[in-house]
Amino acid sequence: MTWQRNDRELVLGRVRAAVRRGTSPSRARPPADAGGLFEVAVPPGTPLDRFLARFEELGGNARVVASSEEVAPAVVGIARELGAERAALWETPAMRALGVRAALNAAGVVAWSPTDGGDARQAMAEAAVGVTGVDAVLADTATLILGTDGTRPRGVSLLPPVHVAVIPEERILATLAEWLAEARAAGAMPSAYTFVSGPSRTADIELTLTVGVHGPGAVYAVVVRGGGSAAQ
Repeated sequence: MTWQRNDRELVLGRVRAAVRRGTSPSRARPPADAGGLFEVAVPPGTPLDRFLARFEELGGNARVVASSEEVAPAVVGIARELGAERAALWETPAMRALGVRAALNAAGVVAWSPTDGGDARQAMAEAAVGVTGVDAVLADTATLILGTDGTRPRGVSLLPPVHVAVIPEERILATLAEWLAEARAAGAMPSAYTFVSGPSRTADIELTLTVGVHGPGAVYAVVVRGGGSAAQ
C-alpha cells in the first residue's frame, strides 16, 4: 500500500479533531483527595431503565422476565430464533438452579459446560450461543462485568458468535465506583474479569467499523426483575 500525502493529512486531521473533542489530561486528573475513586453525577431513572436504553444504543437485545423460572424458556427462545444447534454455558450452582442446560438439551440444543471435559476451546468455538451470568452490570455504559475461573471460562462469552447474559436486576449498579467498592469489600477475586459493552467492534486505520471480528457479533441480555439466582 502506498501512502499519499493527502491520505496522511486526512488521517491526522481526524485524529486532531478527535483530540479537540476530548478532555485534556490536566482537566481529567482526579482531585488529590479522591482516594482513587471519585463521585460522578448519576442521571435520572432507575438503573434498569438506563441500562436498557444504553444497551439498545450499543446494538444489544434485551429480554426482561418477571421471575427466575422464566430465564430458561427465554434462553431457549433465543437459541431457537437463531437456529442454534450447539451452546456453551457456565457451570455454576446458579446456572444449574435456573435449569438452563436441561432446557436447552430438551429443545434439541447440545449444551456443553466445563464439567464435560474434552477440548474446551473447540467446544466453545463450535457453539452458536454462549450463556453466562454476570458479576455486575454498569447501568450508564451497559457494561457487563464477568468474573472468570475454571467453572466460568471467559471463552463462553468470547468464542461463540452470540453471547447471552443472564442478569438479575439487583446486579445492575449505578457506577464503576460502586462495583469497585463492592469487589474490594468481598476480598477474594476471580482470576480475571471480562468487561463487555455490546457486540465486539473493531475499527481499522481508515475508521471503518466492523462488528463481530474479535468477539460475539450479537449480545443478548435476559434481565430478571427483582433479582433471581443467576448473579454468577
